[in-house]
Amino acid sequence: MNNNFNSNFYIVTATVIPVLYIALIVQFPMMDRIGKRLTENLDKLTKDVSPQLKLRRVKYSISVIGTSITFLIGAAIIISSINGELNSILALYRQSDDKGTRGGALLAVISLLIATLLIPTWTILTIYARFYIVAVIPKSLRERMRRWWQRTWHGIPNAEPQSSQENNTT
Repeated sequence: MNNNFNSNFYIVTATVIPVLYIALIVQFPMMDRIGKRLTENLDKLTKDVSPQLKLRRVKYSISVIGTSITFLIGAAIIISSINGELNSILALYRQSDDKGTRGGALLAVISLLIATLLIPTWTILTIYARFYIVAVIPKSLRERMRRWWQRTWHGIPNAEPQSSQENNTT
């Protein structure tokens, strides 16, 4: 038996990791919305887009890249936490460990904790931003911001591709 072995650390990590998984499962609807947004933007990105709507393509591309990075980070966290859980259980079984085992278990707990806290934090920040926009910014300024936003991200008003009939009449 290793004199530096701390079984309490592994008992805690082996207990906390499944609890954090349960917390993530409760927050799954947010991840479902992110997945739906990814598929919608991929569909929009693959459609034939007129040159007038290039800014929308950039917006969809940024959204697809950001969502893909989010999913890759999520997959890395899940793999890390599975590894940490297994290493914690094996260390308890063997009653010995090494620096790699301790580091892996600690990384698993910290990454799962951050992932679990990220979704509520993001939700609170967006609610605060919406409240701030509605409660503090005057309505006339909000309308100007909305019109600017629509012009910037949605192209010229009514800039949808015209049919061949409409092109012939002008």
